[in-house]
Amino acid sequence: WADFLSYYTVFMLFSPLAIWLLRKNLWPILLASSILVWFFFRESSAYCAWQILYFGGMIFGFYMEQIQAFWKNIYSSMQKSLIVLAFGITILTFFVSSITADMTFLFQNSKIFDTVIRFKTFVEPFFDKPTLPLSRLILFLIWFFSLYMVVKILEPEINKIAGKVLLLFGANSLFVYVIHSFFVFILDMTVMKTTNLWVNLVIMVFVFSWIWVITRYKDDLLKIAKLVLIPVYTSAKLATRVFL
Repeated sequence: WADFLSYYTVFMLFSPLAIWLLRKNLWPILLASSILVWFFFRESSAYCAWQILYFGGMIFGFYMEQIQAFWKNIYSSMQKSLIVLAFGITILTFFVSSITADMTFLFQNSKIFDTVIRFKTFVEPFFDKPTLPLSRLILFLIWFFSLYMVVKILEPEINKIAGKVLLLFGANSLFVYVIHSFFVFILDMTVMKTTNLWVNLVIMVFVFSWIWVITRYKDDLLKIAKLVLIPVYTSAKLATRVFL
């Protein structure tokens, strides 16, 4: 996840061209170019693999209103069938991926442990993260669709419960991303890794709360930092001139 900042930097270099193509309604060229790069070069570079999500997201966001209008024109019965199918696949694959990725220890003393390991070994190439094969890409689209529909259906309730927090994080997404990376590195170096659900929950709530505080009061914190650091910098500069 930390490497994605470097991906983001490279993808941003091509964003002006991508935005120009979108504004000229030349999205097929952008989409075709992204697919071709993914198809031919994803094995040789993670940048070439993951760019399809970045530019695909740009296309989706730019034409979001048209996509929503298209969805509304689909028969309601077909909409419900697609939603149920997507939810079913999402729940099943999320459960299976959670077990095979992080919870194989649950079967360590079980008779099916060897079967679970063989299954994990078999499916891993189809869902390799760096190369982003087609099966993983399709699964991502299904998961994204399911999560999007959940958010749309529960949007009023989400706004009531956590609207202010989500808007704050969304408006400062890159800042939050950078800040949370510091917490991850610090915790990785100082806190012993554990699979205990309650311990991890407490750590998550603690980090989440601090990220909210830092994001909410970042302007005030910057002012305080300037008041502290400027005199320190000035004193250090004067000391350097006097003694060196």
